[in-house]
Parts: sequence; structure tokens; C-alpha cells
Amino acid sequence: MEKRQLDFSKNKTQELTLEDLEKTYIEDYPNGQPVGGIYHYALIQAILEKLKVAGLKPEVQQITAADNGDRQRPGVTIYKEAEAQYGVGSFESHALRRVYAIINVKDFADKDTDYNCAISYHQKAISVGFGPQVRVCSNMMIMGAQYYVSTSCMGGILERNENMKHVGELLDRCDDLIGGFSTSVTAWREQLEMLQQTSLEVNQCRVIFGRLMEERIKYDTQNKDLHTRTIYPLNDTFIKLAYERYLAMISRTSHKAVTAWDFYNILNEDLKPSKVDMPLLQPQMVRLNDFLMQELEAL
Repeated sequence: MEKRQLDFSKNKTQELTLEDLEKTYIEDYPNGQPVGGIYHYALIQAILEKLKVAGLKPEVQQITAADNGDRQRPGVTIYKEAEAQYGVGSFESHALRRVYAIINVKDFADKDTDYNCAISYHQKAISVGFGPQVRVCSNMMIMGAQYYVSTSCMGGILERNENMKHVGELLDRCDDLIGGFSTSVTAWREQLEMLQQTSLEVNQCRVIFGRLMEERIKYDTQNKDLHTRTIYPLNDTFIKLAYERYLAMISRTSHKAVTAWDFYNILNEDLKPSKVDMPLLQPQMVRLNDFLMQELEAL
């Protein structure tokens, strides 16, 4: 059997198993505590254990590691001494600082939808989000800020040793969300049903696309009267791609209206760890949901 290897020179994202992740090079502070307050694999194991203790049936669906161009602390560093010992491409020689894991909670899966926990571990924060995922296209949604917790919301960044406390607070908040998982699934299903029953005409979709671009412009502008610090739901490229998918969808039918659920999936299609800068991924998932719900209320 051929030995599996990592090669970020060919692809900036790589898929791993939890066992693979445990083999990777780990980084500690001088006092021996893990950088960021917890190792990436230990964070995933902690969430899995909390789900099991709550009587749920979790299963790791996907683990993605990503590189990035940060010169000071890149997403991937290869340690030459470990490489000499374990070989080129070895897990043991790679320090991975950007890891995204999706855990499927199998108890609630229905015909088209899984219900998941997503963990984002990177140089700026650790975050955990809960929500539904469309099985056929792997579109995960975080349906509101109440289903999202992050160390960045607690004033911590991974470079600092005192983040041990912030990781503990994050895990405590995960306990609350995991304890209420069944109730959350009921709320998500109700929202999905509402979206499936809501019809959007062409002009309404055009208004929403215009508002998406407006949110992006307001975030980027140097005009102090217009600038907002609220993260935009989608960047320019993703807005254009979503608009193209929407036009392709309505071109295939004489009835041009689409359901709000189909429209949500059109917008959400590119919010995946292989396409989005990891620190932005979950905040944009939350923002897209809140943005779309506000727009639907205003129509």
C-alpha cells in the first residue's frame, strides 16, 4: 500500500483523516503549552467526545488543511529535521496551522440534509459553528450568530499564551450548543421549510444581488461616511459566480421564479474551505444567513 503524503506545492488544500492530523508536527510555547491553547486534533477530539457524552452519534466527515501566504506564520511549515527523519511529504514533518473539520451528527440526518458541527482552527482564532448541510452539494449553513462561537469574540488570538482561558470558554459554550442540538435541528428545519415555501421573482433576486454588491463596496470603501466594519456576505468573485448560477437556473425554465432555498444554495455554493480564506469562512456563513433573512423580511 502506497504511503500517503502531503504536498501543498501542488494543491493549497489537502484532505486528512484525524489519525493523519495526530501525526503532524505540533508546536508549543516555551512553557510546554500548545500554541493557540489546544492542538488542532485535540480540539476535534474534544468536540467529538462532547457530542458522544450528549448521547449523539458523531462522525468526522472531512478534515481539510490549507496553506496561505502569511510570511510570519504560514498555514503550513515543513520542519527539515523531521523531514530528514520521516521523509519528504511526511505528516510528521508538517506543522499545520489552518485546519477545517466537519463532524456529521448522524442522529438527525434526513433525505437531503445532514446536521453538522464545523471546526475552524487557524492563526487568528478558533471557531465552531453548527448547522445543516445539503448532502448533494456539501453546502453548509450556519443559520445565525447564536450557532457560532469563536475565540476572536473573546478578545484572544492564537499567538498569545493566555488563550488557554479563551479556548476553555469556547468549549464551555459548545457544551450549551451541543446540549441543545435537538432543539436547534427543529429550528433549522423550520427555517428550511420557510425558505422552500418562499418564492422569489426575478426583480427580487436582482435587488438582493445589488444589495450584496453594496455590502461589499461599503466594507472596502475609504469613504468614512459609507464604510462599515461588518464583514460582507460574499466577495466580488463569488457574487459574480452566484449571479451566473442564478441566470443559468432560470434559463432552463419558462417559470422564472425560484425558491428562497434554491437561491440560498446558489449564494452559498462557494463558501467552502477549499475556496475561502479560512478566517473569513464561518463569519461569512453567519453573515450570509443573517443578510438573506433580513432581505427576505424587507421584500
